[in-house]
Amino acid sequence: MFRIETIFKKTDKMNLIYKLKKNGATNIEFQTIFKYNNIFEKILLISEYYYLNLIKEIIFKNTDSTNILTFHLENESLNKKITSISIGNQQKIQTCRIIEYYFQNKVLRIKPFEEDITEISKKNKYPKNNIKIQIINAWKKNNKL
Repeated sequence: MFRIETIFKKTDKMNLIYKLKKNGATNIEFQTIFKYNNIFEKILLISEYYYLNLIKEIIFKNTDSTNILTFHLENESLNKKITSISIGNQQKIQTCRIIEYYFQNKVLRIKPFEEDITEISKKNKYPKNNIKIQIINAWKKNNKL
């Protein structure tokens, strides 16, 4: 995927949008820019590699733009896994579910389930923040961090 952007002074926006969408452009947006006491329009859009040159040609033909910036995009997302952790002492062990967010097999962040924090907080009459800290510390201890 590629992000394309360019600046131009005047064009028929509706016609340009129609042509771009018809030829594979997505996420089209315009911004108004004030520069050197002039008003310009900036268009930003996303395109697959297959449509890239065609979209550039459409922009050059339908605007007064002389320069187009193209950025290669990589779409990365976090994987997540639900685990559980035990907290408390042997007489009062309680379990809390945790969402672990991974990127390339490395946990980047964790998030305890809010319902579990609330339930443990009510049972033990401790503030939610204290329970959350205990859960995170227990998770770190289990994962040797």
